[in-house]
Amino acid sequence: MSVDPNGQGFIPELEQSLLGALLLGQGLARVRPIVRAEHFVEPIHQDIFGAICDAHERSGSHGVPLVAKLIPERVHMALKLRTDMNVLGYLSRMAADTVHGGSLIEKAAKAVVEQWARLRLAGELEQAAVAARDPAADPSILGRQIGSAVEGVLADVRGSGVRRSRFSIGQAAEAAIASARVAKEQGHGLTGLSWGLTDVNRLTGGMQRKDLILVGARPSMGKTSLMISSALATARAGHGIGILSMEMDAEKLTARALSDLSFNGHVQVPYASIIRGQLNDGEFVAVEEMGRRLEQLPIAIDEASGTTFDIRVKIETMMELFERAGWPRLECLMVDHLGFVQPSAHYRGNRNNEVGEITRALKGYAKEYGLAIVLLSQLSRQLTQRDDKRPQLSDLRDSGNIEQDADVVVFLHREAYYLDRERATGDRETERVEKLAACQHQLEFIIAKQRNGPVTTVDLFCDMAFSAVRNGDRRAF
Repeated sequence: MSVDPNGQGFIPELEQSLLGALLLGQGLARVRPIVRAEHFVEPIHQDIFGAICDAHERSGSHGVPLVAKLIPERVHMALKLRTDMNVLGYLSRMAADTVHGGSLIEKAAKAVVEQWARLRLAGELEQAAVAARDPAADPSILGRQIGSAVEGVLADVRGSGVRRSRFSIGQAAEAAIASARVAKEQGHGLTGLSWGLTDVNRLTGGMQRKDLILVGARPSMGKTSLMISSALATARAGHGIGILSMEMDAEKLTARALSDLSFNGHVQVPYASIIRGQLNDGEFVAVEEMGRRLEQLPIAIDEASGTTFDIRVKIETMMELFERAGWPRLECLMVDHLGFVQPSAHYRGNRNNEVGEITRALKGYAKEYGLAIVLLSQLSRQLTQRDDKRPQLSDLRDSGNIEQDADVVVFLHREAYYLDRERATGDRETERVEKLAACQHQLEFIIAKQRNGPVTTVDLFCDMAFSAVRNGDRRAF
């Protein structure tokens, strides 16, 4: 969709000022990562910007005389018709009138992109309003189309200098050394966010910012419990946590958090008792105390499902919420779970491609916003047909590009879950009961893929009644 330069709200001077600065030989290298020819609303300005870039590529300079020679003849005619000026005169006037230069040129480029985005959004929404008045229009399809169009526009705005993406090797080395220095000085060896689990932190360095971390398991293996325990530990360490709880409502998720907090206290309260209100006076007092502790933690919960575009909006909304509340900035987003993220219409009917689209988007958000994104995923029941029911990377083969996109892949396994459901007789039953007693609180944290660390298994302690996950031989964080 093109933007009408004659529409209301267009300020041609924004574009003229930027082009004038460029014609004076200033800042093209700084501007090109921000603005493209199509970001100029005025078609004539699109051609002029293209000629500036062309002149620079041909000769390394882009002054007025050289650029004028590269302007297409149709532009000469259009300018003469509209302004009674020739191209050389128009370019010279823009160069003479410009007030931008030096560091201000990047600001001018961003203003051009923002004006284009504003007018483009206005046009998209006007078209959507017309379409929405059609009685035959499907609201869900219309909503996805609007979301996709808006996402495309906002991606250009975010790309106009919001996130730095190019570093020299020296700059990158400086950042890496600074992270290592902080970890060394603090004595915990973490360059990322704490899982709240000593052995897991030691092997992973924590949940790394800009990483997509997949936690996959069958139902009832402890995915949500791990998420809650880690979220509480990370928030207590002073990091902002966002939780997209698409499967479980916020009230029940918080009941699990209250139960987890009570686990190390004098009064332990199972989360099922909290949900059902089956509490004695002492337990109720303990839960109220845990509630006051929760209020102090920088954790935000959103229970609505949506598309990857909706997730981007939620991330930015949470970041603004944290800033207004005076909390630490949002550093980790936990998504529960992949199956509830709605794909776009682009790959409708092809689940592999739909999942790949989702994981690519989430990996992009992790890098763009500097977040550790922990994505929970429910694995296929096919693995339960094996004698050894521990998940493997091969269990992701029919799930898009999860293995490729994820920086870390973790699987959870509780042997007790399967033993508890088996039935046998005689000696085999005795053996089953003994095995169950031995592994009742064991949770295997299987690191199946890690770009920057070992692939191994960590034995953790869990108590599913309290939604609590702790270190293997220690119940405390």
